[in-house]
This record gives sequence, structure tokens and C-alpha cells, in this order.
Amino acid sequence: MSEENKTVFPGVVESWNGYKMYRFPFHGTECRIVAPPCPVPGRKWFWRAKFFNAFPGFDLAMVRKGFYFVHVETGTASTVSEAVLLMNGFYQFLTEEFQFYRRCIMEAYCTGAACALKWGASHPEHIAALFLDNPVLGEENWNMVSSKLPVIPEETTHTDAGEYPLTGGSLDCLPYLAAAGIPIRLVYSRDDRFCNVHVHVNSIFRTYRNLGGKIELLEHKGNSHGPHSMDNPEEGLAFAAAVLDAVI
Repeated sequence: MSEENKTVFPGVVESWNGYKMYRFPFHGTECRIVAPPCPVPGRKWFWRAKFFNAFPGFDLAMVRKGFYFVHVETGTASTVSEAVLLMNGFYQFLTEEFQFYRRCIMEAYCTGAACALKWGASHPEHIAALFLDNPVLGEENWNMVSSKLPVIPEETTHTDAGEYPLTGGSLDCLPYLAAAGIPIRLVYSRDDRFCNVHVHVNSIFRTYRNLGGKIELLEHKGNSHGPHSMDNPEEGLAFAAAVLDAVI
């Protein structure tokens, strides 16, 4: 058995879709680590920003490929900035205590995109790529209930040099990510009746492309906000492996 497979993480051991999962408390919320049966070298991993176990097609494909799957419950945070601070601590825990690779794939559905973008802009050296699926942007939508449609977020989109300020909006994150060369894979449904595609998808695509960022736009079949995940999750595996290999 490899050293990768011998690692014992904290918490309760459970089964997640047939894979070993460790669930444990962390700073007042809950965390999960799903261990692949045959890890790729270097303890490579991907991180679901919000909504653990919702439409896990891509997650299952990544675990089968040998990537660790991690999640900290950011939905308990009252603001996006509070979620980012929680994510900071979780990243430090994983990389220092368990030697997870210094860069991860960040995956986000719906409102999870707000904290994924903000954490990525704050720490572009910690991510290799972003997967955004039917993203909903803005602090205003972070804790919305499913019976309400997302509001159009207030955005300023500045390009000042220096570190990303946590008070910035979702689109404000993009110049920092583009400058760091972070690729984005953006998945959407053209007729999503829940998310304003023009605001929450097209604005990311146009802004990032105009900044010179690397971005792919992929369309879901169907016309609803969900199900999330790519129609063929296997299509994302080569992309994920390639971007991680490129930053080693």
C-alpha cells in the first residue's frame, strides 16, 4: 500500500458513493475529505466550494481518476468574505497537516461561484483552474432562498494592481485571476430560468476574455438551472489533469 493510502484523516469514516469519506468539524462548521482508492502522486485534489453532493457527476469522475475531493461547509457563513476566511484556514490545514498539493482545482455551482472567485482572486497561487457551473454572482445572492430569483449584483470591475480586496465584487476578481493565468471552464444552460445568464454567465465570459484570460464556455443540454455538472463529466478530466501537471 502506498503512503498516500496509509494516511488517516480526522473525524468519522463514512461511505460516499462507495468511496471512503472523512467527516469532521472545523471552526464551527463541517468538512469532508473523500479519499480516492488509487491516488495520483503528489496528493492532488479538487475543492467543491458549496453544495456538497449536489449533482456529483464530475466529482465522482475526479475521485475515480485519483484526485482527493474536499469540501468545507461555506453555506454556514453569513457573507462571502466570511466564507473566504473559513476557506483560508481549511487550505492551510490541508496543505500543512496533510501535505496536500499547493494548488487545487476549484469547482463551484450556483452561488458557490461567489466565494470560489473571491478566494481564488485572494490566493491565485493556490489554484490551478476554476470550474464554474451556472454561476450566480454577488454578495446579494449568497444566502438567497430557492423560491427567489437572484438579483443583479452591484459590480465595479476595477483593475488596480496589488492584492485583491475582500470588499470587491465577483467581477472584480477576474483581473487578478487573468493576471495569474488561471484558466476557467464555464458551464451554463442557455435558457436557465433561475439564473440571469446574461448577467451571471456572459459577464464572466466577456470580461475574462477581454482581460486576456483563458476561458472555455460549454453549454448544458436542457433549459434549467440544474442539474449541474457536465453532460459528460469525463470531458473535464483531461483538462483538470493538464492544468495540474502544468503548474508542478
